[in-house]
Amino acid sequence: MPRDDGEAVRWFRRAAEQGLPSAANNLGLMYRNGLGVPDDAAEAARWYRRAADAGLAIAQANLAALYLTGDGVPQDDAEAIHLYRIAAAQNDPEAQTMLGALHDDGRGVPRDPDQAFMLYRRAAEQGHPPGEYALAVAYDTGLGTLENPVEAALWYARAAERGHGRAATELGWLYESGRGVMPNLRAAAEWYRRGAEAGIVEAETNLAFLLETGRGVTADAAAAARLYERAAERGYARAQTNLGSLYADGRGVARDEATALKWWRRAAEQGDPTAQNNVGSAYRDGRGVAADPKEAMVWYTRAADQGYAGGMNSIALMYQTGKGVPRDDAEAARWYGRAAALGYARAQFNLALLTEQGKGTARDMDAALRLYRAAAAQGHLRAQLHLAQLYAAGQGVAQDPREATRWFAMAADQGDADAAFAMGEINLTGFGGPRDLNAAVVWYRRAAAQGHAGARQRLSEIARATGGTSN
Repeated sequence: MPRDDGEAVRWFRRAAEQGLPSAANNLGLMYRNGLGVPDDAAEAARWYRRAADAGLAIAQANLAALYLTGDGVPQDDAEAIHLYRIAAAQNDPEAQTMLGALHDDGRGVPRDPDQAFMLYRRAAEQGHPPGEYALAVAYDTGLGTLENPVEAALWYARAAERGHGRAATELGWLYESGRGVMPNLRAAAEWYRRGAEAGIVEAETNLAFLLETGRGVTADAAAAARLYERAAERGYARAQTNLGSLYADGRGVARDEATALKWWRRAAEQGDPTAQNNVGSAYRDGRGVAADPKEAMVWYTRAADQGYAGGMNSIALMYQTGKGVPRDDAEAARWYGRAAALGYARAQFNLALLTEQGKGTARDMDAALRLYRAAAAQGHLRAQLHLAQLYAAGQGVAQDPREATRWFAMAADQGDADAAFAMGEINLTGFGGPRDLNAAVVWYRRAAAQGHAGARQRLSEIARATGGTSN
C-alpha cells in the first residue's frame, strides 16, 4: 500500500493510548521528525516518556537525546545520563554508544576513556553502525585501548558496509594513506564515493581531489569542481579553497578570478590559512580585485600567525620586493627562515638564494647548499635545476658531473625542457662519463617535444652528421 504518514500517526496514537509502549515511541518519532504531524519536540518527549516509563529501552534513549540537547524539555545532562544508563543496561546499542561518547568527552560524568571503549564495543558487537564507527575511532586514536589501525580499518569497514557515511570516509583515508591497510587509491576513491553519497563534505572534498589530480581515478576536473561546489555551498572551508583554485586556473570551470576570490574569501573568513594566503596573493597581484599590497599583507599575516609556512614565505617575498612594506632583505631572510624551518620547500629555495648571494644574511655556501638540497629532495624544480647547474659549473662547490647529472635528470623527469636538453648535452659530450649518442637523442627529443629550440637544432645537427633522421 502507498505510504501515508497521517494514517500511520492515527494508528500509532490508538495503540499508544491503549498502553502499547512501542506505539508510543513510534508516535514520538513521528512528532520529532514532523511526519504526518507538525514537528513538535515537546509532544515527542511526552510520548517518549510514556514508553520510557514502561521500560522500553529505545524510548529511554530517544528521550535522553532530547534532554541532552534541550529540545522539547529543559536541557539536563544528569537526566540524559540517567536514561542512557537504564537503556544501556538493557543492552540498547544507541544508549551504549551515546553513553560512551559522554564518557569520552567527560560531559556530565568524569572523563573515562576505558569506559567509553567498553561501551562502544558492546554497541559495535550488536552490529550498530554508530557504535562500530565509534569503536573504529577508538582504535584509530588509541582511546581506552592501544592504537591499532588494522583493527580500526576492520570496524570502519563494518560500519561503512551498513551505510555509515563517516566510516566510509575514514576508511577511504586509510586506503589513501596506507594506514592499517595496503595503500589502494582505487579503493579510497570508492569509499569516498560512498561517503559523498551520504552527504559527508569531507568525502566529497577528498574524492574531488582525487578526480582533480587523477590519483586512483581518471582525472576529471569538471567532476571535481562539481563535488567541491557541493561541499563548498555547505560551508566546508577546504572545498571552498580548492574550488577557488580551480576558478583561478580555469580547470574544470571557466577561468574567473572574481569567483576564485569569492570562494577563497569564504574559506579565509573561517580561518583556513591556505585560503588566507590565496586572498593575500589576489590583493598582491590584483587578481579579481584591485591590487592592494597592504591588504595583501593583512591576509598573509593572518595565515602566518596560524603557523602556515606559505604565509610566512609570502611575507618574506613582500619584504624582498618591497611590496606593501619597505624593502628589507634581512626581514625577508628572517621570514624565509621561519618557513624553511617548517620544511617549506619554496622558502628553503628562496633562503638558499639569499644565503648564496649574502643578501640579508651572511654569505654561506655550505648553508645554501643544505637548503637547496632540502628543497630539491622535496621535488622543488628550481632547486633541482640550480643544484645541477652549480655542480656542472663547479660554482661555489667542487665540480661533480655525477651530482649534476642526478639533479638534471630529476628535473627532466618533472617535465622541464631545459633539464632534458642538459641531459642531452651531457650524453652528447660525455660529461663525466662515456658519450652516448642514442641516449642524447632520446633526451633531445623529449626537450624538443616541449618546444625547446636548442634541442631541435641539436637533432638537426645530429641528423646531418649521421646522414639519418633524428627528429
